[in-house]
Amino acid sequence: MKKLIILSTQRSGSTMVCDDIAGTKVLGFPSEYFIKVIESIGRVPSNEMERLITDAYSKGKTENGISAVKIMSNQIKPIGKALKDASICIQDNKEECFYQFFKDAVFVRVIRNDKVAQAVSRVMARQTNIYHVVDNLVSQESTFGKVSKKRDESIAHYDFLEIKKEVENIKYEESFLDTFIDNFELGVESLSYEEVVKKRSYIDKVAFILNINDVQLAERRLKKVSGIIAEEWIERYKNTIAENTGSGACE
Repeated sequence: MKKLIILSTQRSGSTMVCDDIAGTKVLGFPSEYFIKVIESIGRVPSNEMERLITDAYSKGKTENGISAVKIMSNQIKPIGKALKDASICIQDNKEECFYQFFKDAVFVRVIRNDKVAQAVSRVMARQTNIYHVVDNLVSQESTFGKVSKKRDESIAHYDFLEIKKEVENIKYEESFLDTFIDNFELGVESLSYEEVVKKRSYIDKVAFILNINDVQLAERRLKKVSGIIAEEWIERYKNTIAENTGSGACE
């Protein structure tokens, strides 16, 4: 069975990438299937944890045998702990457990270059409780979580410190992924949010790595979540940083 792992941090465009990949119906159906595994740590016996891990993989499998999952930066250590609890791994190091289990997979990393925009997206999504925007709401909420045809940004409020905290969180999460990838010398295909939202030719690259031909793209269901207020927050935050440092806008 071929494995595809999408590595990312929250609000980086990874859900859009996963939906594009799933739409081909031949590159796996990636999603955060290991959330249930992580939530079960310390609550279930070894054999049950092993079953949950197996189930997590089976959910992302397409008929041609490719299994795809999405894993966030902060999920790597907990998944390693779950693998140890399931007696699948005997290593004490959680990152080593994760690596040993997934090492034969194809890794794709989704990165948002503008960390301030990513931080604002996190804060805005949390305050409005709308995380994704789609044209057709029918049956989409179970797929993407809380969705809407548009996001009402007027109910959100600008908070410099909240955005700053998220910028710092993102940098920490990305740094963890950098170190993890370097330590285990993973071959990773990197995708940027800024390119993904403009064109979907990256799918051909992923298909090539997995040795899959004739990939057909479905219509993109997710839309780029953007708005005037969010853009104003980004500019306001960057201007504040620039004024305090005298070194130009921070991204």
